[in-house]
Amino acid sequence: MDKKHLHTLLSRFFGNDFPKDVCNRFVTWFIRPEQTREKEEVLEEIWNSLPVTMDFDSYAELKKVNKRIHSGQNQFYHRLAIVAAIIILPLLGIFTTTWYYENSGINVHMLECFVPNGERKQITLPDGSTVWLNANSVLIYPEKFGNTRTLFLTGEAHFTVMKDPKRPFIVKTNYLDVEALGTVFNVHSYPEENETTTVLESGRVKVDDKIGSSGSVILNPNEQLVYNHADASFVRCSVDASRLSSWTKGYLIFQQETLGNIFRALERQYNVKINYNDTKFANMTFTVRFHAHESLEEALTVLKRIGVNFKYKIVNNDVYIQ
Repeated sequence: MDKKHLHTLLSRFFGNDFPKDVCNRFVTWFIRPEQTREKEEVLEEIWNSLPVTMDFDSYAELKKVNKRIHSGQNQFYHRLAIVAAIIILPLLGIFTTTWYYENSGINVHMLECFVPNGERKQITLPDGSTVWLNANSVLIYPEKFGNTRTLFLTGEAHFTVMKDPKRPFIVKTNYLDVEALGTVFNVHSYPEENETTTVLESGRVKVDDKIGSSGSVILNPNEQLVYNHADASFVRCSVDASRLSSWTKGYLIFQQETLGNIFRALERQYNVKINYNDTKFANMTFTVRFHAHESLEEALTVLKRIGVNFKYKIVNNDVYIQ
């Protein structure tokens, strides 16, 4: 089967264009070992053709895909669900590693953890490392690590990594790969934002630009690296890393952050949609701290107190800023 025909088939499958009986036959063919390279190449082409800032609320579509391909039957169907999830949720740069886990030499069962708006969650990885996932985040990782400990992140996560010099710990995002050995660090990579941020608390991490134009950067403790998606550039600065990661305890702390990004963080924290005039507010920058257990109204009052001149109205899950 030529790649053009294969591309059409895969696009139609993930677009839910096939009837049920054809879907079943397609899945049976797709998980067979033949034409593996061609399938992976076409999947990557489909991934690369997608807009980076897709609507992250499409997690509901992931559930439909899981149901449609009978992911509960065996790990092959589950693996296909992961590939479908990656197409729906903008998660990886080279996502075919979720199908055959990188450098492991064997097929492995991939697990996914999704945290909706208004929530946080802590999980323990197979090697004993711990991860705090922030609201509206997805982490995909293997049930058992192989020669590398590779995870795939969309959103924000705080990692405390168990030392294992023989098996690198790598977090992949849309734009960056962050490699760590025995360290504590935070990665912030939401698809709707213009920057990916890595903050190191302790140990050592290497951050690689997937495009290759900016190369690699080694971070020291209490350093922050901001990667600009538009021009593929790095900016490094000194920060209080422990304060910036206090979101794991329910706090929100911003250091010279744009109001647009602060609004987005509040949306995730309180599971609301904030409607505002982007040209009026988005580029204003503030250093501000929101305490744990503050209500949405209290958080908005804090913003007004530090100099943001606005009125607001809350209607159900919508906040209107004027």
